[in-house]
Order: sequence, then structure tokens, then C-alpha cells
Amino acid sequence: MRRNEPIFHVFLSYAAEDVDLANEAAQLLADRGLTAFRVGGIESGQHVWDRVSEVLAESAAVICLFRSEPGPSSSVAMELGAAVAWSKPVFLVTPNGPLQRPRNLWGFNVYDWQQWPNIIQQIKSIEHPLTNDEQQLLERIYRKRGVTVDRIMLSPGVLDTMTRDFNKQSARPMTGERLLQSLLRRRKLGELPRIAKHRRTPKTPETSGSR
Repeated sequence: MRRNEPIFHVFLSYAAEDVDLANEAAQLLADRGLTAFRVGGIESGQHVWDRVSEVLAESAAVICLFRSEPGPSSSVAMELGAAVAWSKPVFLVTPNGPLQRPRNLWGFNVYDWQQWPNIIQQIKSIEHPLTNDEQQLLERIYRKRGVTVDRIMLSPGVLDTMTRDFNKQSARPMTGERLLQSLLRRRKLGELPRIAKHRRTPKTPETSGSR
């Protein structure tokens, strides 16, 4: 858990040369109450891809910034692939006016820089937290499963099982992606119960002799 760090609502994906665009986009989002994550904010010593994966799972949406038609860099393409794997909505935003969608980005909607109000409205419409009852149900399932959030991220089968358990008992069905997002955010806020790491008790060697 990273204390004193904000909850990230949006993951900004951009090429290294587009830092100025990312800073401007982050400010536009902040002005509307949405906190954006930028890869440049990763602390030294952290495993970059582990950190990217975690924040992608925590975020409600991904905004990809690009300037030209040839398409995204390899790192941006990887981030978009992970976003699709997490079922995150992706917004392609360009400052250069309407462009032909890059060949490898079919399936995503392209927005120009003047459409930020529309983008922000769409993101806010999906930024609804779980209710208190839903949070309590998820916490009970989390305790019962006894698996840390990091393990859940690496174990799709565990997340699928937890999602089925949740949806059997909840009036409002949720996706696994949405439940994991809630767990990550609650962990960051220090609201999740600690899952004890079970250690195997070493066996005591039997001693020979009369009984």
C-alpha cells in the first residue's frame, strides 16, 4: 500500500515526447476533480510494469494521447493492450484535429482536443463507488478467500470465483475488473483488513525410544 498517494481515476498513456500534452491533459482532468496517473511519476526503484499494471487496474478509464497517424509507440501499445485486458474504456485524444484512426487502433473512439468536456463527462458517469452494503459484502468475500490483493491480480481464477460469489449475493452485478478496482482503492486508503500469511509449521522430528 502506498500511503499519501491519491486515488487515480484515469491512466494517461502517451509517448515520451508528449509529456507536455500529458501535463496539460492532467490539469484539465484535475480541474474537474479527476486525478490522472502519468508514467513519469513512477519512483525510481519500482518495477515499472508492475506499477503500470496496478494503476491500470485501479483506474476507471485510459486516455491515450497521440499526435500523428502512424500510431502509438511500443510502450503505449502495451499499455493499451493491458487496458483492453482489464476491460477499461479507452479514449484516444489528439491535439491535431480529426485524424484517420491508426490502423492498429481500430475499435477505439478518437476525440480531438476540443472534446474534453465530453470525455470527462463519460468518465464521471462510470466513476461510481460501491455502496456501503456492496463494500461490506466484498470485504466478507475477501476475508473468506484469504488471498492478498497482489495475489488476486495475478490469479484470474481467484478473481472470477470472488466475482461469482459477489454476484450471487448482490442485487447489482459487478465485473471482476470493478471489484478489483475497489479492492485496490480501499487498500490504498488503509481500509482493507490484513490477510495473514500462513506459514507452514515445521514438523517436530520423532524421537526413537520406548513408549
